[in-house]
Amino acid sequence: MTVTEVALLESKHIIRTSDRIAWKRCRRAHHFGSTMHRNLVPLRGSKPLEFGTDMHEAWGVLYNPLTWPLVKNSKTRGVILESVRQTFIKANYEHKKLYREGDGYSVDVEEDFKERQELGLGMLDAYFDWQIGVDTFTPTHVEVDFEVPILTPQGNEFRCFEHDWPVVYQGRLDGIVQDSFGWYWILEHKTTSQMGPTEHLVLDEQTGSYAWALMQMLGLRVQGVIYNEAVKKLAHPPVELLRPREGRNFSVNKQQDTTYEMAVHALSVAGEDLRLYDDFLSYLKLQGNKFFRRTQVHRNTYELQDQGVRIYHEAREMLNPETVPYPNPSRFNCMMCAFRSPCIAMNDGSDYEFLLQEDYRERTKEEVDARRAR
Repeated sequence: MTVTEVALLESKHIIRTSDRIAWKRCRRAHHFGSTMHRNLVPLRGSKPLEFGTDMHEAWGVLYNPLTWPLVKNSKTRGVILESVRQTFIKANYEHKKLYREGDGYSVDVEEDFKERQELGLGMLDAYFDWQIGVDTFTPTHVEVDFEVPILTPQGNEFRCFEHDWPVVYQGRLDGIVQDSFGWYWILEHKTTSQMGPTEHLVLDEQTGSYAWALMQMLGLRVQGVIYNEAVKKLAHPPVELLRPREGRNFSVNKQQDTTYEMAVHALSVAGEDLRLYDDFLSYLKLQGNKFFRRTQVHRNTYELQDQGVRIYHEAREMLNPETVPYPNPSRFNCMMCAFRSPCIAMNDGSDYEFLLQEDYRERTKEEVDARRAR
């Protein structure tokens, strides 16, 4: 069954955050990849995207509201944490299996997935030590799917030009938590290669649209978003010295990739006198954890209402049959674009359709269903 046939059965058009981001970045790339148009994906997956997906699945188990009391209980905590680890291992294996079923599997791919597993498990182990001291909230929902109607600025239901179908906004957010004051927040997990500035988060339309959708769907007024960021890098315990120095058996080099929590744990297990490491541990505690970060961004009611209006205007452009899907070339847009090769072929008059047939495939009905309604 084609995407068009699926749409005919559902009799509605679905807009997702990924559609909005792709549309504003480059209309041509959106035309190739969106389920509203060509619905194509590369034959080979994106490594950062796959790794992030695997980590999200693991976090989903950790912050499951039903088992959260077990995470907070020292006697049962280990059972849940092991379940989190196994969830990541399984998700990583499922991605590797897709390569095995195709023709792109090799020794290099095997090694790559082995490294992904080691990195993910190492990150999770370090995260467990860190989160126990910062998770002052209580998870209430995990992996929340939503679908809300897109309304005109006058408050009427927006319907598609071509078929007069209703247009809905759909997505999935990582979780909802409740703080000690009883206020609700969206919990958004992100993996990153390095910690960058946080000023742009107040302009993040993805989570802004989530808060708007929750207000529409559940009548739930969230205070904002808690961004939970993790650097894709392994933290290590302090390096053990070849010979003791000044009564210490471990290095106090402040440039080590370690954390306060990990250092205290490793030194305590080794039976070290922590007083000998006061300066080192004080430095680690003062600089904070450079592998994980929490950032809270408030959203007021006006912002959420304005978000809904912008979604309407973007959906109107995307679904207008007279809108031309022209490219938007730039160094940032094109460097990581999945459709770079066929786009260049279109520009120079080459057979771009051949490239689309050779290097891309149409999403299956199951994949489209997963995007439309999980």
